[in-house]
Amino acid sequence: RSLLWLLEYIKWMHWYPFGHDQNGWDAFLGHSIADPQMPEGLRTDPHINVSYDILSTELEYLTLTGWAGSDAQRRRALLLHFTSTSPISGRSKFLRLMALFNATGRRPGEKAEDQRRLDMARWKVLRPLRTSMPVAKR
Repeated sequence: RSLLWLLEYIKWMHWYPFGHDQNGWDAFLGHSIADPQMPEGLRTDPHINVSYDILSTELEYLTLTGWAGSDAQRRRALLLHFTSTSPISGRSKFLRLMALFNATGRRPGEKAEDQRRLDMARWKVLRPLRTSMPVAKR
């Protein structure tokens, strides 16, 4: 079903391009952008009707602007987008990404990932980003 949905999305984006693909995802999923050019049966045909959820920008989909989680919530952090409200250089992004890759990479001779090391690497990234929960989200 997901493959059929994605193929419909690609076909739709080809014929009705938006300025940015994330707006197309939003409209195609019917989240907040409405578009009259939606394929017929998109939300009623069980073969292409998919469910989705929105990631929280405070806890799950993070930027360098901040993370509003607690120690107990650190496993909820799924994605880190290297953007911020203040400029960050390409070199700084590169160095931070390389540090993450090196901290989480499997060591020579390891048969399985060391979950404690992965958890510590996650915490070292999240801790400096900690901020309070935005007022509108409380």
